[in-house]
Amino acid sequence: MLVERKREQRAMGCRGGAALAARGLPRHMMGRACRLLAAARGVMLSLALIALFAAAVPYARDLRGVDDAAIAGRVRTEGGDTIAAAAVEIRNVMSGTQARTTTDAGGNYEMAGLRQGRYAMRVEAAGYNSVWIPNIFLYSGEKVRRDVILSRARDRDAGGRGGGGALP
Repeated sequence: MLVERKREQRAMGCRGGAALAARGLPRHMMGRACRLLAAARGVMLSLALIALFAAAVPYARDLRGVDDAAIAGRVRTEGGDTIAAAAVEIRNVMSGTQARTTTDAGGNYEMAGLRQGRYAMRVEAAGYNSVWIPNIFLYSGEKVRRDVILSRARDRDAGGRGGGGALP
């Protein structure tokens, strides 16, 4: 009789059926028990995979080396004219890493490939006072726009850079 149950369980494709048969499970319950065992195994496997992927999500960006934040804008005068060749410097406040660029003929600048974080930015141009923007927050996948207006330098001794130098 035990041999018959094992054959039936194998025909149903029930793993663990031998343990059920050894416990003396009635024949009419064997099919239902096998289906429950299979469903429980499927649920456990699904939960294990979900837990594995959920644990990996916070690290996925680090594994890909994501530096996909960007900042862009236009540098203008108080009168609205664009300023070409203005120096734009941005510094990550936490790490201290810096990036520099200059504006194009239309006064536009863009810096991409930045890490998420808090930045400070300085914009300078010959003959204009520099502008410092202390708190710019960049988030992964985001492109922030910061247009800057520079005022004419009043002091000729400032060398046209109006308090330039490194970012604080």
